[in-house]
Amino acid sequence: GSVTHRRDPCGDRPGVELRGAWTGNLCAFIAPNAGKRLWALSWKEKVNSQIIPLLYEGRWHECPEGKAKLQGNFAYLSKTGTFDFELERVETL
Repeated sequence: GSVTHRRDPCGDRPGVELRGAWTGNLCAFIAPNAGKRLWALSWKEKVNSQIIPLLYEGRWHECPEGKAKLQGNFAYLSKTGTFDFELERVETL
């Protein structure tokens, strides 16, 4: 699939839009000790201006009113961080 990263302007840095491609998987995350089964996503994004892809792993949480949260970790070279996305269903015509 395709990916677009939008970075907001910050101070005297202008906003930027980066495009690229991604591949990934939706899988079951089974919590230890016979815990609840959750959905997990794992994907790789290769933005055109970067040589090394970003790697993401996160857990999917259903929320009320058709929303969802995706929370997890990402890695780029030896740098790591966390992400927290809030997703909302939209209708297309």
